[in-house]
Amino acid sequence: MIASTFFDRVHQWMPLLSRRRFYQHLSNPFAGRSTDFNLVLLAMKLVESEYTSANSRLYDALRNSLTDVASRGHLTLYTLQASILVAWFEYGHAIYPSAYFSVGFSARLATVLGVEKSIDVENGPWADIEEARRCWWSILLLDR
Repeated sequence: MIASTFFDRVHQWMPLLSRRRFYQHLSNPFAGRSTDFNLVLLAMKLVESEYTSANSRLYDALRNSLTDVASRGHLTLYTLQASILVAWFEYGHAIYPSAYFSVGFSARLATVLGVEKSIDVENGPWADIEEARRCWWSILLLDR
């Protein structure tokens, strides 16, 4: 339900996640539900909802979890995507200066992952390169 709502509504104006890759991971019973994938699911839920007192608990928990996961060195593209979604949520609900710091966090995380280099890459799996490019462009849009 969360994923279908996200891909029907949010994905239309911010195609950050690969729908095919996401559903492949979701439907694979052997993939397990890793921390980074769960963070993306929570961020998807957060972005598609209104900001209320109930969501503020989800928002606080998600921000704390992102910081914790990053400090433990569990850096993946899903972690980056969750961070970007949180930044979009903050900008959309005028949560300043947290939005500013979240964009910086996302940019540094992308740099550590080497996502900014995906702009010049032409060889490799197209879907992976395109998803990394979309993350980088999302960060650039947020930073403007």
